[in-house]
Amino acid sequence: MKKYSFTLLFFVGLAGVAAAQSGGGILSEPVQVQAEKPNKPGYSALFKKVSPAVVSLYALRLEREPFPLALFGFGPLDRFDSPTRQRISQSIGSGSIVTPEGLVVTNSHVIHGAQEIKAVTYDRREFELELVLEEPEYDLAVLRIKAPKGATFSYLEIENSDLAETGDVVLAIGNPFGLSHTLTQGIISAVGRTHQIGVNPSQTYIQADAVINPGNSGGPLISPEGKLLGTCTFIISRTGGSEGIGFAIPSNMIKPLLKAAQEGGKEVMRPWLGLEGQTMTAAVAESIGLSQPGGIMITKVYAGSPAHKAGLQVGDAIVKMEDELLVGEGALSARVMASHIGSVLKLDVLTKNNENKKISVTLTAPPAIEATATFRVKAEGPLKGAVLAEFSPAVEARLKIYGGGHGVVIMEVAPESTARSFGLKPGDVLESIQGQRVKDVKHAKQLLSQPSRTWKLTVKRGSQTIALSFAH
Repeated sequence: MKKYSFTLLFFVGLAGVAAAQSGGGILSEPVQVQAEKPNKPGYSALFKKVSPAVVSLYALRLEREPFPLALFGFGPLDRFDSPTRQRISQSIGSGSIVTPEGLVVTNSHVIHGAQEIKAVTYDRREFELELVLEEPEYDLAVLRIKAPKGATFSYLEIENSDLAETGDVVLAIGNPFGLSHTLTQGIISAVGRTHQIGVNPSQTYIQADAVINPGNSGGPLISPEGKLLGTCTFIISRTGGSEGIGFAIPSNMIKPLLKAAQEGGKEVMRPWLGLEGQTMTAAVAESIGLSQPGGIMITKVYAGSPAHKAGLQVGDAIVKMEDELLVGEGALSARVMASHIGSVLKLDVLTKNNENKKISVTLTAPPAIEATATFRVKAEGPLKGAVLAEFSPAVEARLKIYGGGHGVVIMEVAPESTARSFGLKPGDVLESIQGQRVKDVKHAKQLLSQPSRTWKLTVKRGSQTIALSFAH
């Protein structure tokens, strides 16, 4: 049987902002789509209306790379001692203008670490952008167009992505390979894609077969009504090009980020439910009397959490949320993350006593992180510059990682640090050091204090477990 290797491709680029211009003045109004001319099929009228609210993005980064000493007759040096040189790189992407003031939504991976971001509109005008708020855990960012005071822009209204269904027609506009404002059309292939695709297990995606390629990242997935349904983010491909398997972040995930940006927040405070669970298999569902698999079995409830206050207990099964069958813990987490603090979620629960109940849960902000449970690594080694923390509801909520686990979590990674140079990121779970399973922060500190010229780490990132080796 022929074997294939699949690659998740995140389209490195910048998301942009588009403005509509009429008679030299800039219009400030949501996109309105008029019906096509009689007997003229297609989406030309829609494109004319929405294209001013889409921008092509260009991001410049100053990066460091090892200096090639071997070219000058020197032997190889280890990673810690090798000198580096700077180089400028440019990436491309797309973005959606979502407010008349010129706020732009794009992917974090398009603009992360950029020193300069430029947007080009459909009518070829250029604007500089500034970062307002970024949420790398969900690959989202909000930018602001640097425009003259009082300037306003055409923008896309944000659709309720919960209304999206498999089979719906969608369109994508972006900057693939630098070909700005390219329009493609397709259908929604699936909704609620979660851990099956090996990305963020607490986030769902809209899968669509509209053609998207490198440069589409951050661009809009649009409904036939001309509203923003999602942000195109990555594809699965054997070749590096589009094979009709693209994924977009649902628009409801964007709303809390946009609200925080408009209110001047420094970070996005996603709500907290306060429980952990596992997807119910067919065997588990049958054993507790359910007619079909789905939903989650609660395995942990944090004391004082919204779930605890609502009466949920370990062993209870959450079958539906807002009258919709849950496909697993990823769907539950994604629904919570797309909500606002203070939102009330209605759950259909089969209790461990085999009673059917309808329970309402009011979501709250996560608890604060205790400073005593963190540790900044200063010793030489691959983790120098990282801040480690123990698992807790606050840490999990801050980093958007769910399901608990063992080891410690990397909370922060300092710029230009050794940990950053080795690709370690906030949210990575450090499971073992030098072959020893990490128990807590105190244990990690002890292991890292022992000098060594070689290091072996086991790191869990999302659904992947990575073994790393370093020489010093």
